[in-house]
Amino acid sequence: MVRSSSNSEDVAGFAGAGLYHSVANVSISGVAAAVSSVWSSLWTRRAVLSRKNSAIPNGKAHMAVLIQQMVVPDYSFNMHTINPTSRNRDEVYIEAAVGFGKTLASARIPGTPHSFVFVKGTEEIRTLAFASFSSALQPSRHGEILRKTVDYSAIALSSDTSFRNRIALRLGRVGTFVEKEMASPQDIEGAVAEEVIYLVQARPQQGNI
Repeated sequence: MVRSSSNSEDVAGFAGAGLYHSVANVSISGVAAAVSSVWSSLWTRRAVLSRKNSAIPNGKAHMAVLIQQMVVPDYSFNMHTINPTSRNRDEVYIEAAVGFGKTLASARIPGTPHSFVFVKGTEEIRTLAFASFSSALQPSRHGEILRKTVDYSAIALSSDTSFRNRIALRLGRVGTFVEKEMASPQDIEGAVAEEVIYLVQARPQQGNI
């Protein structure tokens, strides 16, 4: 996984989520091209205009590139440690989808994610919605990302109530821990692979909270 890390994203008042490129499932021979793609995404028209609109000087924008071992997720998730829909500070709002997180991040993919609320004090779990994305993004052995049809009857997050509540409980606890350690509300991205939770990144939660 070749990821962007810019000094002009995840800053106070400007998240920049999805603004810069990340490249998944990169083979050794493809690393140089992926690094070039990620680094140059600092200067896409969209990135330049977004920084201008947020009063971030383009001359002070810099890009680093991270190369990480890729986690192949069963599920990807986003969490907001203050519920952005109700502004309830006692609730963690969680969204999850099968496969890679681009399904969650891209508004171009039709459908809705699994969504849950975790109540911090009581650790109550409320399932708000089941996912309706018809496909998921999965890696191939040839360095590609493929779109595969999802059979939700075979997806534990949809079909197994005990599994669903267990994962949502663990995610809610993780979100609460990160919020406490960072001393501010957090917007967290990550993955679940074989019931192991991986945090990809956490940033200050944006919006009117």
